[in-house]
Amino acid sequence: MFSFKVNGQELGDLLIINNIDFGFSPSISTTSNKYVLADGERFIRRRFGKRVIKVKFTLLGDRIEKSKIALQRALLVPGLSRFEFGYQPEVYYEGIVAGTTDYNLITFRYSEGSFEIHCFNPFAISKTEKAARRESNKLIFNNEGTAPVYPIYKFTAEKAYKMISFAHPNGKIVQYGYENGPAVINTNDLVVFDSAENKLTINGERKYINAASQVFSIQTGITEVAILGDDNKIPVVDATFKERWI
Repeated sequence: MFSFKVNGQELGDLLIINNIDFGFSPSISTTSNKYVLADGERFIRRRFGKRVIKVKFTLLGDRIEKSKIALQRALLVPGLSRFEFGYQPEVYYEGIVAGTTDYNLITFRYSEGSFEIHCFNPFAISKTEKAARRESNKLIFNNEGTAPVYPIYKFTAEKAYKMISFAHPNGKIVQYGYENGPAVINTNDLVVFDSAENKLTINGERKYINAASQVFSIQTGITEVAILGDDNKIPVVDATFKERWI
């Protein structure tokens, strides 16, 4: 049996997977500029679009119709689903069943069909959460995936803080509060910043980072992010992330 799980439910006992087409990569688009007096174009950036996973399957046995209904019930749920494939035991995909489908009843005991999984987050996501290493006032990330990640930063305040900021080596900074302003974080407050959603909460309540902040990702390889507080008071911050693969 080829293991195929959707939202934790094993579907490998319902169908036979004949083929899975992941594509070499998600769809790719590029941005470039043309110049009147120069040949060619100047490359600016590359962006990944959604990934479409195409699955072909077979249903066998004397309960084909019931198996088809069970398969539809598992696949066609509201919102995003988590998809796991047996030959990639360490990762999962997030997406929905959409696009082109087909289903052919060959005999009353044999049918073939196909469906597409549209992954708007186009990367394979690690099932294992990884932590950055703390060193003085820095968080050192080792991203061994092939795609950028957006960590979650978390700490419990040991004292009051007027500000907290996360500074990337490229100059981008995310900051909440001001060094010369009033305290915005109190002792024992739980502060969480989800960089994927650009969302900072204190004790579960949404707060808004400074308007000049620039949220940043962590690229592949080693990256050091500096943690800054007011009056050289540096909180002990933990950062976690899940590596992703193209």
